[in-house]
Amino acid sequence: MDHPSFPSAFQCPLAVVACGVVAAFAALTPAPAQAQLYDFNTPGQLVDDFTRVPDSGNTLYWTQQATGGLNNSGWIVTNTGSGSNARYSEILDQGFAAGATPFTLSLHFKWQPNTLFVGDLLEIGIGRSTDPQAPFTPVSPGSGGPYPAAWQELQLGLGGVRDSANVGIPNTVRFYGSVLVDGVLTNFNPPSSGGPTATLVDGGWYFLKLDFAPTAAEDGYIVSLSLSQSSNTGVVSDDPLMTWTTTQINPKLLEGDLQFYLTGRNAPWSGIVGIDNIHVSPIPEPSVAWLAGGALLALFALQRRQTTNTGVNS
Repeated sequence: MDHPSFPSAFQCPLAVVACGVVAAFAALTPAPAQAQLYDFNTPGQLVDDFTRVPDSGNTLYWTQQATGGLNNSGWIVTNTGSGSNARYSEILDQGFAAGATPFTLSLHFKWQPNTLFVGDLLEIGIGRSTDPQAPFTPVSPGSGGPYPAAWQELQLGLGGVRDSANVGIPNTVRFYGSVLVDGVLTNFNPPSSGGPTATLVDGGWYFLKLDFAPTAAEDGYIVSLSLSQSSNTGVVSDDPLMTWTTTQINPKLLEGDLQFYLTGRNAPWSGIVGIDNIHVSPIPEPSVAWLAGGALLALFALQRRQTTNTGVNS
């Protein structure tokens, strides 16, 4: 004998509970961090998105050109004339808050034989000021200063190499960098003898990447660097030319918004002809969305069980 079918006692509240779970976890789940690519294929991107900071007396600016970059597209040209040996920086106007989240900064560059065999050639940096009255400006590696105590900075990239006779070695690079904590500057790099080096080829494309990872105690960053060959279409080799992981950290870079910037010298001093595909890619922390999915699966399993039991009792 057929009996009237009545909803299980769990079926009606289940929809309400499920919606509540979805809404609650949607509110708790952070929006995915956005990666940003600057490919310089849009006219005016360098001027619109970056602020130039030349050293005193350096009037030869980096410029954006429509052809010559990866896939013969737009790129930054670092000046191919005789130029000035003064350092030069471009600061991204849009800051980002990394906090205790890993993130990656990278770029492609094209090489030509350089005349400056030592010192810094091209670096990627992050920095901030703890005092709004003392806006942050990228600091050159070296013995300059004094610097505002509010300035915090970490910059890493490529420098030249000397041989045992203290003579610069053409087309050979090593990792190079500096850290600024509360206005105190410290240079650091692998040992000049025995540290990783790479010999670059005239006209070759290369990929420089910095991976920033907070320490377990979240009291600063550990940075892993890699330099790899790249094709002129942007395909990066799986085997890096050299790698290095630094233990230098700056705890105050985990606080507040960071400014991303590039700093270097004009070609041919640096050997960096041009730059393309600057990538700022914060990596989001694991989402709690899987918890919502698990909770909903459990609720629907319960609903199915109750429905099955109702059918058996019919």
